[in-house]
Amino acid sequence: MKPVSPRQILNDGIRSVLAGRHHDPFDVLGCHRQGKQWHIRALLPGTAEAEVVIGGKSRPMERIPETDFFTFKTAQKALPDYQLRWRPGQGEWRQGEDPYRFGPTIGDLDLHLFAEGKHEHIYRILGAHCCEHEGCQRRALRHMGAQCPASECGR
Repeated sequence: MKPVSPRQILNDGIRSVLAGRHHDPFDVLGCHRQGKQWHIRALLPGTAEAEVVIGGKSRPMERIPETDFFTFKTAQKALPDYQLRWRPGQGEWRQGEDPYRFGPTIGDLDLHLFAEGKHEHIYRILGAHCCEHEGCQRRALRHMGAQCPASECGR
């Protein structure tokens, strides 16, 4: 069997996310430790340029050619507390939380009960709800079995 390089796995993951077919986009998008660097990845459809804001300073993200997929690398030791800043087309700059920066909002017990068809309060778990999650006020749209993630975060 031919060994698969981490770069090839990442490229396959990016391709799956871009096609809307990745089983867990959190594996690819958001902030991930790779070696001694943190890699921040974002899919921002219709975006002309994007930046990462860390500690109040904006730093440009690199676009993967011919896609709306942006990346940024930083060598800081701790997990960066960051926001994304982007400009759609010729529009104004916007800034907000990266929804893939946060952990899951649906727990293992909820997943288990849902799979068995025994969850008695699934309406509290799925759908759009205002909540505070990991220190951020956000409105999250949570659903199961979707091919594309749908969540929105704002302050």
